[in-house]
Amino acid sequence: MSISSITVGSSTVNLVSMPTKPGFRDITFEVNDTVATVRSPFTGTTQTQSWPGADWWSATATLPPLTRTQAA
Repeated sequence: MSISSITVGSSTVNLVSMPTKPGFRDITFEVNDTVATVRSPFTGTTQTQSWPGADWWSATATLPPLTRTQAA
């Protein structure tokens, strides 16, 4: 089953297939933790709150130099 669009609320985004050429030069994945830190203005102590399950992944993909036709 392939997905051609994603709808969230009233916004729809159409998806396109990734081209097979040229391939990625580099892909870096990173996990981001959801943590808040608050310092009391009265005592100066710091409290830290972690939200398990609210973490997210991000990725950076690098392509080789492309011609205008390839980039389109």
